[in-house]
Amino acid sequence: MRECHIKNYKPVFRSPFYPWVQIIGIIGFIFLICQMGMILFLTSIAFCFVGFLIYWFYGRASANKESALLHLIQRITDKDLLLEGSLESELKEIVREREDVVKDHLAD
Repeated sequence: MRECHIKNYKPVFRSPFYPWVQIIGIIGFIFLICQMGMILFLTSIAFCFVGFLIYWFYGRASANKESALLHLIQRITDKDLLLEGSLESELKEIVREREDVVKDHLAD
Protein backbone atom coordinates (compact mmCIF):
# COMPACT_ATOMS: atom_id res chain seq x y z
CA MET A 1 0.00 0.00 0.00
CA ARG A 2 2.90 2.32 0.65
CA GLU A 3 4.02 1.99 -2.97
CA CYS A 4 0.53 2.84 -4.33
CA HIS A 5 0.82 6.41 -2.98
CA ILE A 6 -2.78 6.44 -1.80
CA LYS A 7 -3.51 9.93 -0.52
CA ASN A 8 -5.42 8.80 2.60
CA TYR A 9 -3.02 6.04 3.66
CA LYS A 10 -1.03 7.35 6.60
CA PRO A 11 0.85 4.51 8.29
CA VAL A 12 1.96 5.03 11.88
CA PHE A 13 5.00 2.77 11.65
CA ARG A 14 7.81 3.17 9.11
CA SER A 15 10.07 0.16 8.61
CA PRO A 16 13.77 1.02 8.93
CA PHE A 17 15.83 0.71 5.74
CA TYR A 18 12.71 -0.05 3.67
CA PRO A 19 12.70 -2.20 1.42
CA TRP A 20 16.16 -3.67 2.03
CA VAL A 21 15.33 -5.35 5.36
CA GLN A 22 12.36 -7.13 3.78
CA ILE A 23 14.33 -8.23 0.71
CA ILE A 24 17.19 -9.58 2.84
CA GLY A 25 14.66 -11.42 5.02
CA ILE A 26 13.06 -13.11 2.01
CA ILE A 27 16.42 -14.10 0.53
CA GLY A 28 17.61 -15.39 3.90
CA PHE A 29 14.46 -17.46 4.36
CA ILE A 30 14.81 -19.03 0.91
CA PHE A 31 18.50 -19.74 1.55
CA LEU A 32 17.73 -21.46 4.88
CA ILE A 33 15.02 -23.66 3.37
CA CYS A 34 17.32 -24.67 0.49
CA GLN A 35 20.14 -25.50 2.94
CA MET A 36 17.89 -27.74 5.06
CA GLY A 37 17.30 -30.22 2.25
CA MET A 38 14.90 -31.17 -0.46
CA ILE A 39 12.36 -32.82 1.87
CA LEU A 40 11.87 -29.60 3.85
CA PHE A 41 11.70 -27.60 0.63
CA LEU A 42 8.96 -29.86 -0.79
CA THR A 43 7.13 -29.82 2.55
CA SER A 44 7.18 -26.00 2.56
CA ILE A 45 5.83 -25.92 -1.00
CA ALA A 46 3.08 -28.38 0.03
CA PHE A 47 2.09 -26.22 3.03
CA CYS A 48 1.96 -23.13 0.83
CA PHE A 49 -0.21 -24.96 -1.69
CA VAL A 50 -2.58 -26.27 0.99
CA GLY A 51 -2.82 -22.78 2.51
CA PHE A 52 -3.63 -21.34 -0.90
CA LEU A 53 -6.34 -23.97 -1.47
CA ILE A 54 -7.89 -23.24 1.94
CA TYR A 55 -7.96 -19.55 1.12
CA TRP A 56 -9.28 -20.08 -2.42
CA PHE A 57 -12.16 -22.37 -1.49
CA TYR A 58 -13.02 -21.16 2.03
CA GLY A 59 -11.40 -17.83 2.89
CA ARG A 60 -12.43 -15.83 -0.17
CA ALA A 61 -16.09 -16.72 0.21
CA SER A 62 -16.26 -16.15 3.96
CA ALA A 63 -14.22 -12.94 4.11
CA ASN A 64 -16.22 -10.10 5.60
CA LYS A 65 -15.42 -6.77 3.98
CA GLU A 66 -17.80 -4.57 5.92
CA SER A 67 -16.67 -1.88 8.31
CA ALA A 68 -16.97 -1.99 12.07
CA LEU A 69 -19.16 1.11 11.97
CA LEU A 70 -21.69 -0.71 9.82
CA HIS A 71 -21.86 -3.60 12.32
CA LEU A 72 -22.52 -1.15 15.15
CA ILE A 73 -25.27 0.59 13.21
CA GLN A 74 -26.84 -2.78 12.32
CA ARG A 75 -27.22 -3.62 16.00
CA ILE A 76 -28.97 -0.36 16.90
CA THR A 77 -31.12 0.42 13.85
CA ASP A 78 -34.19 -0.97 12.21
CA LYS A 79 -33.50 -3.96 9.96
CA ASP A 80 -35.68 -2.49 7.16
CA LEU A 81 -33.20 0.37 6.71
CA LEU A 82 -30.35 -2.05 6.22
CA LEU A 83 -32.14 -4.15 3.63
CA GLU A 84 -32.45 -1.21 1.27
CA GLY A 85 -28.68 -0.65 1.20
CA SER A 86 -29.04 3.12 1.42
CA LEU A 87 -27.83 3.26 5.02
CA GLU A 88 -24.48 1.68 4.17
CA SER A 89 -23.78 4.05 1.29
CA GLU A 90 -24.87 7.03 3.38
CA LEU A 91 -22.56 6.02 6.26
CA LYS A 92 -19.60 5.60 3.90
CA GLU A 93 -20.26 9.04 2.44
CA ILE A 94 -20.44 10.60 5.93
CA VAL A 95 -17.10 9.05 6.89
CA ARG A 96 -15.50 10.25 3.64
CA GLU A 97 -16.76 13.80 4.16
CA ARG A 98 -15.84 13.89 7.85
CA GLU A 99 -12.29 12.72 7.33
CA ASP A 100 -11.84 14.56 4.04
CA VAL A 101 -11.21 11.25 2.29
CA VAL A 102 -10.62 11.39 -1.44
CA LYS A 103 -12.13 8.43 -3.26
CA ASP A 104 -9.50 6.70 -5.41
CA HIS A 105 -9.46 3.64 -7.66
CA LEU A 106 -8.69 1.29 -4.73
CA ALA A 107 -11.57 2.38 -2.49
CA ASP A 108 -15.11 1.17 -2.83
